[in-house]
Amino acid sequence: MANVNKARGLRLWRGGGFTSFTTRKCFVPATDGTALYVGDPVNLAGASDAEGKYPTVTIATAGAGNLVYGVIVSFEESDTDNNNYRTASTARYCNVCVDPHAIYIIQEDSVGGAVAAASVGLNADLVAGTGSTVTGESGWLLDSNTVNTTANLQLRILGIAPVAGNTVATDYCDWLVVLNQITEHAGVAGV
Repeated sequence: MANVNKARGLRLWRGGGFTSFTTRKCFVPATDGTALYVGDPVNLAGASDAEGKYPTVTIATAGAGNLVYGVIVSFEESDTDNNNYRTASTARYCNVCVDPHAIYIIQEDSVGGAVAAASVGLNADLVAGTGSTVTGESGWLLDSNTVNTTANLQLRILGIAPVAGNTVATDYCDWLVVLNQITEHAGVAGV
């Protein structure tokens, strides 16, 4: 059976005995011109909201060596932007999963072929995609072309996601992953 090609970014997986994850309220200023969606990976932007309470975040960069601070799991209600995503150039608060042990489900892009079952334990990068203004879900994917042992790839593949109809070694398979290049795990300079 063929897997459905429906990118949704990094979605928290509530299995394996975990029932909650550490999230942090963050701010995206109106000066940020990128629309953001649930499931998008983000990085710290080196500032905070006007009160200094919440750090600013911006979309992460796909590719080896690029760290990720966390993943957007929801948006706070707003007087100016009540979509289920953040419209570009609109000030908005979001909740970001910053738990370094969080397990996510992400679809592979299947560029160059499907990821094999033997890839469990290997690493891969993220690849950016366009989010949906209808569902509010991210378009980010696991980059199938990058699956390797290389340490500085962004994701660690844990196994096939337990999703009905999900078939391994078939295009657009959903995988369980953890962030491998997470800011929390690296000795990085401040932003």
